[in-house]
Amino acid sequence: MDFWLRFFLNISFFGVCYFLIFAFRKGFYTTFVAAIVYFVSFLPVNIYSFFGYWPFPTGQHFILEKIEEYPDQIFNHLAIIYIISFISFVTPYLVRAISKESYKTSHIITKFHDARIDQVKVKIENNFVKKDLIYFLLLLISVFFTISFFRASSSTSIINSTYSQVMRSESYDSTAETFFFLTQILIIYILVLVGYGKQKNTLGIIKNICYLIVLIWILILDVLNGDRTSFGLILGLISLSLYFYKLKGSRSEISISPLKVFLFFPFIVLIAYLLGLIRIVSIKAIVQNPILIYNLAKEYLFFSLPSNGGLRQLIGQAVSKFEFINNPDSFIVLISHLKLLIPSFIRDLIWSSKDMNFFDTDFYIDYTPGGANIATLPYELFGYYGIFFTLVIFSFIILKLELGIMKENTYFPLITSLILISFLPRIAWYGYGYLMKFISLIPFIYFSLILLRKKV
Repeated sequence: MDFWLRFFLNISFFGVCYFLIFAFRKGFYTTFVAAIVYFVSFLPVNIYSFFGYWPFPTGQHFILEKIEEYPDQIFNHLAIIYIISFISFVTPYLVRAISKESYKTSHIITKFHDARIDQVKVKIENNFVKKDLIYFLLLLISVFFTISFFRASSSTSIINSTYSQVMRSESYDSTAETFFFLTQILIIYILVLVGYGKQKNTLGIIKNICYLIVLIWILILDVLNGDRTSFGLILGLISLSLYFYKLKGSRSEISISPLKVFLFFPFIVLIAYLLGLIRIVSIKAIVQNPILIYNLAKEYLFFSLPSNGGLRQLIGQAVSKFEFINNPDSFIVLISHLKLLIPSFIRDLIWSSKDMNFFDTDFYIDYTPGGANIATLPYELFGYYGIFFTLVIFSFIILKLELGIMKENTYFPLITSLILISFLPRIAWYGYGYLMKFISLIPFIYFSLILLRKKV
């Protein structure tokens, strides 16, 4: 193991921790979520760097054998990606911090009672949303959720399913997943529209209905199907409450103080981890032998992490330098992603054959039963330079959205940021397929706000 590479990796780890603290304290919640869902998958690398062992469970014989066979090559590849990723994430913020414009903007962002912001708040708060529109959106949410509920409920539950069956997605319904995402997008959209207005009674009713839907979603659909489809929406709703606290203080019914979120967030992470454990051992096994499952949970702590499959994919990428691995052509994967920008009913007419479509999860499938890392595709296309420039652009766009929320007080940056947050876990876990789906929503967000005569 190269001493200097290990040294810079450890420095980068502490840099990521400081960056997360900085983002949360500044109220850059999209930045915070993006960084944490990306870097959490690299925790096994950090543990190996600090303590000298890989925290993979003993059942992962294949991965452990490859690590034993190529220890330095695998560590070096993962360490370089981690260091590059850290530099990429912080670069736009450093550039902004040293510019004179950033210094002026920081006063607007940090001083919530600045006269300019108060004036803009009054202007936005006087923008009423017609109740007919609110009721129509609420009706759509109810219809979409009902469809997804019955579709998901009719699919095979993982209570008696094996782990391999779950990983092969035998218990999932693609139609249900599509309507899930439509539901979460509309929930965020309607809460932002109503949250900016003064219709407190309407806001209270809408908020309670939306939260009830999310609660049913978590307790019935995610637990039974062993998925975490609601996790992104929960992060989006928490971030929405934090942004409204930042914009309006405690006056808004949606607002939640950062302290309350800080105390409550570990429970959300614990629930997400338990759902990951359920996918491995099934609910039935947990009920029948909780002590055994507790011991198993300690061993599978990092194996149950979201996007752990993406980390194993990067291990396969490191090994591919020394062994032949049959992968799809990276440019075909890129084209397949670009197709997702086109609505599915048009896409199916133009590209009738789905056999030519490949995505991030098709890389190094022998190393992971599912999942993909955000760094995988850029490296396949352009090496380490591809990772750097991709993440710099991604981080720069997030920063522009963050500044737009406070500096311009428009609807578009806030709605776009919150919907992005709801997609971020899926993007981090499964790669650019979900990013393309998110990008395809941006024109709808933009033009719908123009039709509603909202400031974009």
